[in-house]
Amino acid sequence: MIESLTPEQEAKLKEYRDKWLDYGLKTEPADRVMAEAAIPTAYTQEGLKEPLFKIWFDSPWQGAIAASVISEVAESVSGKSSLFKVSKKKLPQVIEEVKAALAKRVSEINKMDRDDPIFDNVRSQVQRCGYGLHDASWIAYYDYMGSVLGFDCCDRLKPLMEITKSCGWWWPFDEAVIMTERPCKLFRDDDGRLHSELGAAIEYPDGWGVYSWHGVRVPKWIITEPEKITPEKVLTEGNQEIRRVMLERYGWDNLLDDLGATTIHEDSFGKLVETDKLGKYLDGEDPKARFVLVVDPSTERRYALRVSPTVETAHGAVASTFGVDAQEYTPIIES
Repeated sequence: MIESLTPEQEAKLKEYRDKWLDYGLKTEPADRVMAEAAIPTAYTQEGLKEPLFKIWFDSPWQGAIAASVISEVAESVSGKSSLFKVSKKKLPQVIEEVKAALAKRVSEINKMDRDDPIFDNVRSQVQRCGYGLHDASWIAYYDYMGSVLGFDCCDRLKPLMEITKSCGWWWPFDEAVIMTERPCKLFRDDDGRLHSELGAAIEYPDGWGVYSWHGVRVPKWIITEPEKITPEKVLTEGNQEIRRVMLERYGWDNLLDDLGATTIHEDSFGKLVETDKLGKYLDGEDPKARFVLVVDPSTERRYALRVSPTVETAHGAVASTFGVDAQEYTPIIES
């Protein structure tokens, strides 16, 4: 049992963290040779036969569709000796035929309405795959434990480590393995969260991607067509986090202006306004809500800060956001 680390072992923690973080954030094309080379050992060390088919797709979305098709085929031939029964002589030809047929089926399903029941099976595949480069977080731990601390039990994970280093999500089946590309674009904010104001925060070679605002996954249109955000859409959005993002994009000050908020007081610190049209959306209790509209002197951006319904001046409202009263809040300069 190890109860403490030596200075040298502690120094290695950052090295292994940075190494696997780099793998987890890679946007270069998958190293297909390395990934495919790791598959046989990953199978055989678990007592399984090496899969005949190694089939690649350009994104986790395509991979999940392909996996759903194969899982349905596997269920339909349950109890038979082979999922793809074929003689060795015809194997190369059949491999190409299966790849082509599967790619065609993926393309057909991808054009269907996302509410089609077939996508229930597609979505279920997310829980049944290996995450490739997105397994880097936990793989890093075992790499450190084996390489630095000498735990030989980590040797069995070496094939998974190679797959994590080399490709995206993958689905293992008895006689086939679905493998996918890494993302080709990835954008994060200063805190490391997925974020892009212009397009997908993470995008794959086939164009599929995830749209995210400071770590919150949102519908594509909120990022690419923010002009479609309206007060009605904001206030009727059921997901609290998505509603918050919509408000950030639309602007609290714009929303309050559109709702015709009443001005209570205005001074050099800002403008104090009140509305009775937001209470049920904010906390379901207060019939009225007050906000102080302020301008960031460094960026000229306008902000709306919610304050107590008892404050009566803009000066007092701004002071309350710092936890002091108006008499105590007398800044010489704001930044």
